[in-house]
Amino acid sequence: MGAAKRFVDASKATYASVENRLAGVFKPVPPRQEFVRGLGRQIKIHPPAIARRLTDTHLILIMLASMFSLVALIAVGVRAVLTFFGGRRRTPRQA
Repeated sequence: MGAAKRFVDASKATYASVENRLAGVFKPVPPRQEFVRGLGRQIKIHPPAIARRLTDTHLILIMLASMFSLVALIAVGVRAVLTFFGGRRRTPRQA
């Protein structure tokens, strides 16, 4: 039996021991129904903060800016590749 296998087995045994101790100490507590209902109402009433702040106009502007940035990035990348792999090579002029 290798050292790694013994280490894994010892870790599993230690983990199981800790789990058993915690299972005896911590008991599940059922939540009060009033709490659950109140929490459900709060979640349904309040939309996420990002949804309140982000209007349709902002979303359209963000999408347009993203698309413009992507086109610019592609253009710069294509130009870099063309320059690197075979643009016009100039020879120095002789005086």
